[in-house]
Amino acid sequence: MWIPRSAQKLLDSLPHARETTYMEYKRELPARSKNQDIAIDVAALSADGGVLIYGVEEDKATQTFKPYPIELAGQSERIDSVVKSYVGGELRFSISTLSDPDPANVGRGYIVVHIPESPLAPHVVEGYGMYGRGATGNRLLTQGDVDRLFARRRAWEISAHDRIAAARAMSDLRAGTSESPGVLRVVVSPLTSSTLVRQQANIGDQGADLIQLSLEVRHAFTFVRDGPFDIACLAQTYTTHTAHGIRLTPATSESPGLVELEVQDNGVIVFAHGGIIDMTNPDGTRTVMDSSAAQMTAQVLAIAGAIYAKADYHGAVDVALSIDGGAGAVSHDWHSGGGFVPSVRPRGVLRGEVIIESLRTTADELIGTRAVETARSLIDPVLRAVRSPGWRHPLELN
Repeated sequence: MWIPRSAQKLLDSLPHARETTYMEYKRELPARSKNQDIAIDVAALSADGGVLIYGVEEDKATQTFKPYPIELAGQSERIDSVVKSYVGGELRFSISTLSDPDPANVGRGYIVVHIPESPLAPHVVEGYGMYGRGATGNRLLTQGDVDRLFARRRAWEISAHDRIAAARAMSDLRAGTSESPGVLRVVVSPLTSSTLVRQQANIGDQGADLIQLSLEVRHAFTFVRDGPFDIACLAQTYTTHTAHGIRLTPATSESPGLVELEVQDNGVIVFAHGGIIDMTNPDGTRTVMDSSAAQMTAQVLAIAGAIYAKADYHGAVDVALSIDGGAGAVSHDWHSGGGFVPSVRPRGVLRGEVIIESLRTTADELIGTRAVETARSLIDPVLRAVRSPGWRHPLELN
């Protein structure tokens, strides 16, 4: 699905533009008395994913399109408010404003609304029903359409526990060993991708592309203070082939090592690090590497986001995180001091031997620094258990 990222790219595309079941052009936003039309358009596209563009006029007779730049001020806020007021369920979408390059059109341009295929479709537009897209535009869903979407929803409802259990079963890392007392796992699963995501993203069988991408992500954004370790360790790995894709593992023959990163053909990303719990402190205290856990989670999400962008996948994504073997651990940042956190008693300890957190988002929310915000949502419940609110957040960027 193509999404214009600049006004010039949108304008260049118009000579070849056409409306489809996933692409809708509008000359302008409807009158405020017709706000429900915005909600219907967005809800209809959410069934199978699509893009809604305001500021493009269609000549019905010739079926051609031309720019009609509109006032941008306040329009994104209006769309967001209308959709959230009319559309039931948690519908994820993003709004971009593209300023027209003509100096005579200052303050005017185009609005691009991207609506990924929603795992919660069909969405009800309050007072109007459930909509989808047909060959000629929006249409009310039939009972058959609704049945199909509910069947798809059930197929997507694989729990985070199942995803983590599957990742654990395929991994060489086990918590509770002398080498890896605790294991961090992050599993990123696109919900509607094809089986060709890795191929479409040009991640080859030899692993060099994946290592290079990992290093690019590692250096793309810097934290105020780096944790004790991060995904830079992936540079010292070699590639093995799995039943579903490729995996990076440490370049050593003595042990399975402490890190794994697998990219499956269908775009599932599985990361594991066996050094997340430290039991070597001289005073015998068990600590969780909280900064490294947060920062590696963000970096893995950014790797996933880069792969999905290369594969042109913009749909829904499930993310699951687990820490195995951490019961009783306090914050390593607090225990090690160094000015990163106040010299006060720790917030608390990890209570469970297995901790699992999860969220559902979109592939676009894993791109670049947006991956950091998504990682915060995922790991903050873990950090809240061991860190006081006044401590500097490990995902704070320079």
